[in-house]
Amino acid sequence: MKNYDLSQYVLQYGNTMLFPLTKEEILILKKDKNEFSSYIRLPFLARLQTKDELEKVYDAVDMEDEYWFLKSLWVGVDIKARAIVGYLKLEKIDEFNKIVLSINEENCVSTKRDDFLELFHNFLNLNNISYVKKVAK
Repeated sequence: MKNYDLSQYVLQYGNTMLFPLTKEEILILKKDKNEFSSYIRLPFLARLQTKDELEKVYDAVDMEDEYWFLKSLWVGVDIKARAIVGYLKLEKIDEFNKIVLSINEENCVSTKRDDFLELFHNFLNLNNISYVKKVAK
């Protein structure tokens, strides 16, 4: 695996933060949510995906590809809650990507669903990446 400066992939605006998980981190999350929380040093309060869903993301991520982060799972952090409250990812449909977003709003203190969507949407626009509207879970 290349040696990445993962800080360049952290998106933050106000009290909303998003960052993609590396292949290793996805594997840790798939194995055990509590181990993942300990590794990341933030409680994981988001709805957990199934092992099959996480396996699909894990298989899609190629850390040697310079655009690995577009196929990864991004976790959403509410900074004031000091917790991971959701996740999002891109899913390919025809030639477009759709944003799949899941936020546990009950655990949000200073952010809301649209804050995460807007932050990621702005990131995609700045990088000229096509997308389709969000799909909430």
